Amino acid sequence: MKVLYKIYFISGSLTIILIIVGLVYVESNASLKNGIFKGIQNEIKNKEASNSDSHKQVEISIAKLALNRIDNNNSAFQISFNVNNPNAGTLILEEIKYNIIFQNIKLVSGSIGQMLEGFLTPSADTFPVIGNSSIILKDRRMIDRNLFDPTVWKTVNRGVSKVIINGTISYKSTTGLESNRLEQNFQFSAPLQSTL
Repeated sequence: MKVLYKIYFISGSLTIILIIVGLVYVESNASLKNGIFKGIQNEIKNKEASNSDSHKQVEISIAKLALNRIDNNNSAFQISFNVNNPNAGTLILEEIKYNIIFQNIKLVSGSIGQMLEGFLTPSADTFPVIGNSSIILKDRRMIDRNLFDPTVWKTVNRGVSKVIINGTISYKSTTGLESNRLEQNFQFSAPLQSTL
């Protein structure tokens, strides 16, 4: 019987040792895996942070601005914006809202594109701009010349026609798994080509 107790004691001790070794092994693998996952998560966060830190603003300029006479009462503004994406990733240009101002008088307001609202908005009015490239967007607005003081048109006829264009450009930029809607105000002056 003493031998039987010794066998029970030895087998019990071995079982306890195996359980302790198994727990230590499982615990060390779990902390190793957490360390690997934490390392990967930190690496992803660092890459996203460096990408967002290196995000450059979209560049917008006027490619063409013209005022053409249609008849004695109406004229048409034609405007072309050059939008440059200096970043590596593609962005979605949603909308450009603009005003054209001459001698402190707002001649025309307009917009190109459409702000995306939810998932049901059609994508026909948005414009993808591939990284490190540019896109030209055009708009045409009619003006009833009778709504303005005739001296405005005389000044334009004499070629003294520099206008101010101001507005907002709205776009979505994607970095990693995160998408951000950005808005950027712009204002600059440009010469007005006129056929009045």
